[in-house]
Amino acid sequence: MHIVWADEITSFKAMTTFKEFYNSHGIGMFDSLIGHTALKLDMPIYSFNEKHYKKISGLTVIKPYKK
Repeated sequence: MHIVWADEITSFKAMTTFKEFYNSHGIGMFDSLIGHTALKLDMPIYSFNEKHYKKISGLTVIKPYKK
């Protein structure tokens, strides 16, 4: 497993998204940080939680399997 640490810019963007959309869309700080880190790495997110991640512009969310 490869561990990726968020840099200062990614952390700042995550905090900004969290502050802006926590009350209106329920995005958590960890979801925001994971989403912005994936965006920086140009990778998709595999999750059923599309509601939280849709506020991160440019991020691709893929459902991991059919329920």
